[in-house]
Amino acid sequence: MIASVQTAASRAPTVPSMIYRIGKSWQLWVTLAVIWTLVAAASAWIDLPRASGVPHDPEFLSKFSFESSAIVRGTADAAPSVRGAPAPLWSETPRLLLMANGHRLAFPAFTTDQRASIVESEYRQLLDVRANEQRWPFLLERLAWWLVPLLIAGGALKSFSSGFDGHKSPRSKTNAGGVAHAAKRAADAAVCLPAHGQAWE
Repeated sequence: MIASVQTAASRAPTVPSMIYRIGKSWQLWVTLAVIWTLVAAASAWIDLPRASGVPHDPEFLSKFSFESSAIVRGTADAAPSVRGAPAPLWSETPRLLLMANGHRLAFPAFTTDQRASIVESEYRQLLDVRANEQRWPFLLERLAWWLVPLLIAGGALKSFSSGFDGHKSPRSKTNAGGVAHAAKRAADAAVCLPAHGQAWE
């Protein structure tokens, strides 16, 4: 009874052996690597720098063309007023137009939609240039963010498997030596039995 309990206990899988089996299951790790790759790719696509996500930079206004700068300042549409006549009230209220990144750019109140579209188009081009400049550093950062965990997991599994194999090999050698010794003793006993039988006769 005790021997059977000890045999069952020795055959029960231990935590290191279970981890070792999981580490040797390449199908599992390939599946996890594919899932991690899909998650990293989806996250990179969602967070990829785009013109709509670039914040406003006052430097953009200095990069406008002469025509767009004149429209924003109001010199392109300003009509000559009669000397001594008061300026209309609507001319003092700026016109706020929404740009592609959500920033509201102020225009003079008399700016037409056609002229405002010229400025909006140039502003969108500046946003696209800034987004393109940010994409390569972002992609390199996300590549490292995806690759480093895979390398760490692979190195940890390799070191654990090597340590488990090194710890297991002396025991297997001892068991093999014990089995060989028992087999030798059984062979010697088989040889000795006929001799004893002849002596008894």
